[in-house]
Amino acid sequence: MTTNETATRVQQALDRLHSLPDPRARQWGQEAVRALLELYGAGLERMLDCVHKASPALLDELAKDPLVSSLMVVHNLHPWSVLDRIEQALEGVRPYLRSHAGDVRLLEYAEGVVRLSLEGTCHGCPSSSVTMKLAVEKAIMEAVPEALRIQVEGQAEQPEVMHGDWLPVAETVPPGEVTSTVLSGQSVVLCRVGGQVFAWADRCPGGDHGLRGSTMRQAVLVCGACGRKFDVRKAGRCLDADLQLSPLPLRQETEHVLVAVPA
Repeated sequence: MTTNETATRVQQALDRLHSLPDPRARQWGQEAVRALLELYGAGLERMLDCVHKASPALLDELAKDPLVSSLMVVHNLHPWSVLDRIEQALEGVRPYLRSHAGDVRLLEYAEGVVRLSLEGTCHGCPSSSVTMKLAVEKAIMEAVPEALRIQVEGQAEQPEVMHGDWLPVAETVPPGEVTSTVLSGQSVVLCRVGGQVFAWADRCPGGDHGLRGSTMRQAVLVCGACGRKFDVRKAGRCLDADLQLSPLPLRQETEHVLVAVPA
């Protein structure tokens, strides 16, 4: 089971705990969770102190591990400041951005809000700048899970999409289902998580097959052909391998969902 799947199970268990009808059961369950967190936090703090005394360089290596880093953040034990973690995350994503002639700059971090400037010019299909923005957001949220919001002050320029190229989706996109359609001769799949709709090119990066017949498990799209799982809210990142879906620009209007497909 992957780290993301484990985190999802934990959140589901906590949601069920908070929904218990008996207030005493909720109180006892919440107290048990707090006690466990305090116990593991105290143990983690003691171990990190030992590591720091023995080898500060090893502590830095541990801080680079996504799972260990997230536990450090939960217990307020991370050796790097929030700004250092943001800059580290941006450095990790810059090679990808620069391959699309783009770049990113941190403007400010205040009251849980990360303000960024996404700069440069994207070349290629209209989804390039969307993919770049999602890649930056994913990197920041993994490095700074305590961030409340990411605000992009200036998005990278993208190939101009004329109004006529924004195509309305005739099919309804019900929550919890994967909907397929054809726009301008190209197959597109859509799904809805809460009130937000997502659109993807109908191609699974795990093989030479489409995504039709796929299903949704909360915010995870499960490919109907190969069974690979993709986190819809994290730019279509695969939970089973280093793969990612291809997002398409999408606008939600009062009466329509509009999608721009590459020419």
